Amino acid sequence: KEYYPEHEKTKEIEKIFSRKKPEIPFIREKRGSIFLYLPLTGPDSSLGKDFLKGFELSFKYKDYSIFDTRGDPFQTFKLLENHILYSSDFMVLVGPLLSKNLYTALPYFAKKKDKVFIVPALSYIKACEFGENIVTLSNSLYQEIRAILERFIIPNNFQRISIFIPRTEEGESILSFLYDLFKEKSDILYIMFSPDSPDFQKKIDLMVKFFKDTLGPDVIVFSSLLSLSSQIVFKGLKSKILTTGKFTNEDFALKSSKYVEDRVIFASSGIWDRSFSEKFISEFKTKYNFYPGEAAFIGYDIGNILNYAFEKGIKGSYSFLNFLNNLVYYKGAYKFYLFGRSVDYVKFYKIKNKNFVPYEY
Repeated sequence: KEYYPEHEKTKEIEKIFSRKKPEIPFIREKRGSIFLYLPLTGPDSSLGKDFLKGFELSFKYKDYSIFDTRGDPFQTFKLLENHILYSSDFMVLVGPLLSKNLYTALPYFAKKKDKVFIVPALSYIKACEFGENIVTLSNSLYQEIRAILERFIIPNNFQRISIFIPRTEEGESILSFLYDLFKEKSDILYIMFSPDSPDFQKKIDLMVKFFKDTLGPDVIVFSSLLSLSSQIVFKGLKSKILTTGKFTNEDFALKSSKYVEDRVIFASSGIWDRSFSEKFISEFKTKYNFYPGEAAFIGYDIGNILNYAFEKGIKGSYSFLNFLNNLVYYKGAYKFYLFGRSVDYVKFYKIKNKNFVPYEY
């Protein structure tokens, strides 16, 4: 509304907020009510169906309901508005799956602090800023980026920084977050690049020209780490290279080059291995006879996290949040998840002899 007061979509949202709430009877749901908000029809339906297949493969209980958002932000909001008045000993709302629907839903989630919202969309990393009741699977990346700044760059007094960001939906979200974090630092060059291009020589030349220093600035990388680090070292630059937990898995360590071992520092929530992923892929292929997509992995992991909570006898929204905070980490089929909301949970690593080892700084 602040930026587009006359836009037709802004006026449509205002109508939704201002209209009279529907008369919904008070309902006491049985413990373990899960509401899933997924695009099961429309142009993004394949993602919703994939997520659901993964979720149903892992979740052992029947206490869940599925609602079709059609991939539309306003349909998503209407569903949430109609369901949010329900009460439950333990009510968890999972979704929306698409980032474009999430932007409409997040401010609403923030007002409903007695409910737990699990946000499966990985590409909007600032979702956790809207409230303690919002559980985001992108929290690990959020805390890792903060740790790079607060526990490495500031204490080591790095002055000149070049940041390579992929031109993707997640990359745009990272860029927005970095603008907030680094607003008081002036010597920063943001370089956007296509994740499909392996050649970074022109980008590296631009970086050297910008800082007027053939030794090169320190570098933060969010994608294409092997190509970028190799080309930076080949150029003769002495840059330190920092990155996130996206690359801290056993496969990456095994295929890493000497360039990575000598230069790259990883800020990571933990080391992930393929055993969980392989188990899921095997189960998924056995049941559905095709390979799972990214959304199926995420659905599977959320189902298992909820299983774990149920098995621990969690009976309320607040106890569920405490459960996740105490759990801190979860090693899923898709990635290593961090639920603790502190940069202190992030560790720094280097690769030595094809293994990740703690980095002392």
